[in-house]
Amino acid sequence: MSDGGYIFVSYAHSDRDYVHRLVASLARSGVDVWADDEIATGERWEQVLRERITSCSALLVVMSPAAAASRWVAREVDLAQHAGKPVLPLRLRGDIILGLDEIQVEDVRDGRMPGAAFVQRLRGQAPLRRTVRHAVGPVPNGADCFQQRTVAADLDAALAARGTAILTGSSAQILSGLGGVGKTQLAAAVARRLRDNAQLDILVWINAQSRSAIVTGYAQIGAEITGVDQADPAYGAAAFLAYLGVTTARWLVILDDLTDPSDLDGWWPPATHGGQVIVTTRRRDASLRSHGEVLPVGLFTPWEARAYLAEQFAEDPARLDEADDLAADLGYLPLALAQAVAYIFDGDLTCAEYRVRFSDQHNAFAALVPASLPDDYSRPSAITLTLSVEAADQLAPRGLARPLSVLLSLLNPNGVPIELMSARATVEFLTAVQPNASTAEPVTADVTRDAIACLVRLNLVVLDEDAAGNTSSVRVHALVQRSMRDQTSHDLLLRAARAAADGIVEIWPEVDRDVALAQSLRSNVDALRSHAEGSLWTTAAHAVLLQAGYSLGSAGLLQAATAYFDQLTTDASSRLGASHRDTLLSRAYSLRWRGESGDAAAAAADAEVLIADQVTSLGPDDPDVLAARSNLARWRGEAGDLRGAIEANRALLADQVRILGADHGETLSTRNNIAHSRARAGDPAGAVPEFEALVDDYSRVLGPQSYRTLTIRGSLARWRGVAGDVPGAVAAYRTLIPEQIAVLGPDHPITMRSRSNLASMIGEGGDVAGAIIGFEELLDDQLRILGPDHPDTLATRGNLASWRGEAGDVGKAVDEFEALAGDFARVMGVDHPQTLTGRGNLAYWRQRAGDLAGAAVAFADLLSDRVRVLGPDHPDTLWNRANLATLFGDAGDPGAAVQAFEEVLSDRVRVLGPDHPETLGTRSSLAFWRAGSGDPAAAVAEFEGLLGDLVRVCGPDHPATLEAQNRLGLCRQQLDR
Repeated sequence: MSDGGYIFVSYAHSDRDYVHRLVASLARSGVDVWADDEIATGERWEQVLRERITSCSALLVVMSPAAAASRWVAREVDLAQHAGKPVLPLRLRGDIILGLDEIQVEDVRDGRMPGAAFVQRLRGQAPLRRTVRHAVGPVPNGADCFQQRTVAADLDAALAARGTAILTGSSAQILSGLGGVGKTQLAAAVARRLRDNAQLDILVWINAQSRSAIVTGYAQIGAEITGVDQADPAYGAAAFLAYLGVTTARWLVILDDLTDPSDLDGWWPPATHGGQVIVTTRRRDASLRSHGEVLPVGLFTPWEARAYLAEQFAEDPARLDEADDLAADLGYLPLALAQAVAYIFDGDLTCAEYRVRFSDQHNAFAALVPASLPDDYSRPSAITLTLSVEAADQLAPRGLARPLSVLLSLLNPNGVPIELMSARATVEFLTAVQPNASTAEPVTADVTRDAIACLVRLNLVVLDEDAAGNTSSVRVHALVQRSMRDQTSHDLLLRAARAAADGIVEIWPEVDRDVALAQSLRSNVDALRSHAEGSLWTTAAHAVLLQAGYSLGSAGLLQAATAYFDQLTTDASSRLGASHRDTLLSRAYSLRWRGESGDAAAAAADAEVLIADQVTSLGPDDPDVLAARSNLARWRGEAGDLRGAIEANRALLADQVRILGADHGETLSTRNNIAHSRARAGDPAGAVPEFEALVDDYSRVLGPQSYRTLTIRGSLARWRGVAGDVPGAVAAYRTLIPEQIAVLGPDHPITMRSRSNLASMIGEGGDVAGAIIGFEELLDDQLRILGPDHPDTLATRGNLASWRGEAGDVGKAVDEFEALAGDFARVMGVDHPQTLTGRGNLAYWRQRAGDLAGAAVAFADLLSDRVRVLGPDHPDTLWNRANLATLFGDAGDPGAAVQAFEEVLSDRVRVLGPDHPETLGTRSSLAFWRAGSGDPAAAVAEFEGLLGDLVRVCGPDHPATLEAQNRLGLCRQQLDR
C-alpha cells in the first residue's frame, strides 16, 4: 500500500477498548485507519509491522503508562521516525512519552475522541479507501420486486440508533417472516449500501441453512480473511469469531435463511464496536430476542403493493387496471406480485387480464391442493408460480423450462453452479423428457442456456455474477422450488435427481482449487440428499456421495470428513448391506481421514479389519483390496512400525505386478512407498538405487516432466543427501526446482517442499546462513499462499528456528518453538503427532540453551503423552527416552545416563534393527557416557566396534562416523591419562 493509504495506530493492548472506539470514530469521519490486531495469528509481527509502518501516511500514538512501557510502541515510533513519517500523539492517560514532548499533543483524556481540527488533518493525510478489504460470499443483486418499505426504514433506524450503520451497533438485527416477503433482499440492500459507501472493511454472507453450513462457512471464510486454515472446521470457525471479536476492522456478517435458531448456539458473532450482524429467518423463537432486536417482516401493505405495481408499470399505466384487486388476490405477497408482474409483461397483459387467468387457475388448483397448505406455502404463491412456469414452458425452446426448474428445485436455492446447466447429464435429461422426445432435436448446451433465459424472463430464477462479470450461479427461491416439487410426479423427480447428481460429479474438478466452488458443490449435494435421498441409493451409492465426503477431506476438514464417512458407512450398511462394495469403500475413506487427522494407529487397526471383510466379500485380488493393503502399510509406517510397513508393501508389490502389471501406477506407487519406508527405517543409502530406478521407470511410463516423475526426483535428491551425499543433493535440487516451477508453478506444494529440502541440505553442507535465508524466503511465500497456520508453514517456522539455533541464537530458537508449540496445539490438536514433535523440539532447544531442569520436566511430560498416543515402541517415543538419558548425563549423573541408554539401545535394536542410524547413534551415546562414568576402557572398546558398523552402514565421511571417531580419540586420551 502506498503513502496516503492509511493512518497506523500504535498503542498498548491494555488500551484496546479505547482504540476500537477510536478506529470506528475515525472511520466514520472518513479516515482510513490500520491497527495491529489485524495481523493474522502466527505471522511474524515484526516484519509485518515494519512493512505497515513503512507504507503508512502517518503514525498515531495513543499515549498511556502502558504505552510508555511497551517495547512495541517504542519500536513503532522509532521505525516511523526513521522512515520520515509524521508522528501524531494522543494523550489518553499519564505523562507524555519521552521523545514526543516536542510534538503537538492532542488531549483525549477521559476517553474522548480527537477534536474536529485534528480529524480533518488525518482525513487529509489518509482519506477513507473506497473498497471493501474482504468481501466473502455472494451478496444477492437487487431484485426487481424490491420495494422500499416501512420495515426497511425500521432496520435502518435500528442500526442508526447505535451510531452510523454497523459501526457502533452491538446487537444482531433479526429479520423474521414467511418465505417470499423479501427478508433476503432487505438484508442485501443494507449490505450493498454500506459496501458501496465504503463503510465496511469486511463483508460476509453465509447461507445459514444448517449448523454444518454455518461452521464450515465460518471456517472457510476465516481461512480467507485471517490466513488460518484449520484442519478441524470447528477450530477454524472459533478462530474466525475470535478474530471478529478483537479486530478494529468494520465488519458485517449476514446469516441468511437461518432454518433452526439452535444451529447458532455457540456460533453467534461477537458484539463489538465495529461489527454488525443481520440474520434472516422464518422462525420467531423467543430465544432470538436474547441475541438482538427482532424485526418482523410481513407482507406488503396495500400501499406498498400499490406503489410497487405503479413503479413497475410506470411507463404503461394502463396495465394498472384492477391493480389493487390483483394485490389483494395475491395476498400482498412480494414474491407472488413479482411473478405476476413478470407474467404480465411477458404476455402483454393488464392486471385485470391476469386476474382472469389467475381465477381460472385457482379453480383448477383447488381440486388438486388441500384447503390448508403447510408452512408458509400459500395458494396465491402456488398459483402465480404455476402460471409463470407454464408461460416459461411455452417459450422457445418449448417444453424445457419446466423440467429444468424441476431439476433446480432439488438443489441449493442459494446457488447452483452455472456449469451444471450445460453438463452432459443435464443436457441428456432435458433431451429425454422434452415433448415428443423420440422425434425432437437433441438438446445442446446452447439450448439449455436458452431455457435458463426463459426462467429468468419470468422471474423464476436469478443469475449471480462473479467479480469479472461472468455468470457464476443460479439462484431459485425456496418457494419456487417447493411449488415445483409438489406439482411434479415422483418418477420425474427421481430422474431429475439422478441427472443432477450425475452432473455434479461431471463438473466437480479433479482438484478442489476453487474453495467457493467446492463449498457450493457440497451444499448442492446436501440439498439433493435432503429432497431426494432415495434416488442416490439404488444397487449402489451414487458417486456424488463419495465425492462430497472426499472434498471435505481434501479441503483440510479432516474431522468433518471422518464424521461424514462414518455416517455414510452406516447409511450404506443399512441400504446396501454390510458386505457391499460401497459400504466397504466408505469404511476405507473413513479410516483414511482418521489417519490423516493424526490417529495412525487407529487407522491401521481399522484397515486390518477392513481387509479381512473385503477379502471375504470381494476376493483377495480385487483392486479395492489392494488399495486397502497399501493404506494398511502406510498407517503402520506412520504409527512407527517401519519394518512392518516394508514387509506389507513388498508382499503387496508381488501381487500388484501379477494382477496389474509392472508399469501400473499403483504398482509404481508401492515401489515408491517401499523405498521411502526403507530410507526412514535407517537405510537411505540402500533406498537411493530404488529411487533412481523409479525415476527411470516413471520417466519411461509417464514422461520426464510428469508430476510423478518430478516428485520422485525430489525424493531421490532428499535421500541422497540424508545418505551422506549432501553436495549431490544440493546440485540435484538446484536443477530440479526450476523444472518444477516451469511445470507445476512456483506456488505448488511439491515445489515449495523441494525448496524446503534444498534449504536443509544447504545447512547440512555447512552453510547455516544460507539455510536461514532459504527458509526465510520460503516462509514469506508460504504465509502468502498457504496462510500462517498451514502445517507446511508451521514446519518451515520450526526449520527456521532450528537453523537459527544452530547459528548460535539458541534463545531465539527457544522463543520461536514456544510460540510454535501453542500454534501446533491450536491448529492440529494437543495429541496430534506434529504437536508432540513441536513439544519435543522445544524441550531439545531448552536443553541446548542450558535449561536442564526445564528440559527434563518437558521431556518427562512429553514421554507420558507419547506413550499414551503413539505407544512405547514408536520411534518418536524412543527418541524422547534417548533425550532424557542425555539429560541425566548433562545434569551430572553419567551412571543414570548409561543405564537409560542401555535400556533404549535394547529397545531400538528390537524395534529398528541393529543397523538403523538411531540404533548406531544410541551405541555412540552409551559409549560416551560410559567413559564419563569412569570406564574409558570399555568406552574405547565400544567405539572401536561401533566405527566398523558406521563405516559399513553410513560411510567413512558421514557426520555420525566422524563424530564417533572424535569421541574415540577423546576416550583414548582419557585412558592414557
